[in-house]
Amino acid sequence: HAMGLGTCPIGIIHAFHDEIKENLNIPDKKEIAASMAVGHPDPEASVNRARSERVPVSDIVKWRG
Repeated sequence: HAMGLGTCPIGIIHAFHDEIKENLNIPDKKEIAASMAVGHPDPEASVNRARSERVPVSDIVKWRG
């Protein structure tokens, strides 16, 4: 964020893994585990202003140790 960049995880990558591996010259013996888009976010775009209600982390996480 300090550099004006934002990120967005790309969840549909497995639907296009063959095309992505071919275009990026990734060997068949390698698997793509995750992908992330990096770019300059548009703060005026409605999708970038959307916020959802979230439960407190303490409601879903149990810390051990």
